[in-house]
Amino acid sequence: MAKGKRYKKTKKRYANFFLFYMAVAIIVFANYTFSRYTTKTSFSPSIGVAKFNVKINGVKVDETTSFKIGLSETQNTYENKLVPDSNGYFIINIDPTDTEVSLQYELHFNLNEENANIKLTKYSVDNGATFKTDIENNTIKGDLILKENSKGFTAEDTIQMVVYWDWNDLEDRYNPVINDTSVIVTARCKPKD
Repeated sequence: MAKGKRYKKTKKRYANFFLFYMAVAIIVFANYTFSRYTTKTSFSPSIGVAKFNVKINGVKVDETTSFKIGLSETQNTYENKLVPDSNGYFIINIDPTDTEVSLQYELHFNLNEENANIKLTKYSVDNGATFKTDIENNTIKGDLILKENSKGFTAEDTIQMVVYWDWNDLEDRYNPVINDTSVIVTARCKPKD
């Protein structure tokens, strides 16, 4: 019997010794893992943001930008002045080079009191192959859609918009000549929804 008690006591001692060292090993391992977790701060997030770089007639358009354009620079005006029955066109270049998303644009032509009788009649974005007449409240709206699997617009994607105007209202035939032939264009561009 004494031999059996001693065997149980030794077995118990080894079991306690094993449990003690296992507990120490678990604590050391957990401590090591936790310390690596809290001290390893070399993570650097990299969120890709698409480029948005649109220029209209050479002016960078951030959200809303205004610039002047001359109406009298066409051959159908007289000595750089607008008179009744004159007509013409002007060119707007929309350059989306280095833009990586599709975009929406809106061009509003602010006709002042002096040139309020000018009517924007039509416009073309494909060198006169087709004309559009959807000019509401002197505003032209449109989209530039990025081609599928494309990394961004290039210089080849620049649009040359030709906007036609005329002043042929019979009631204005006796009004004075318009000397201020510039129109302020308010351009808005944003990524397409």
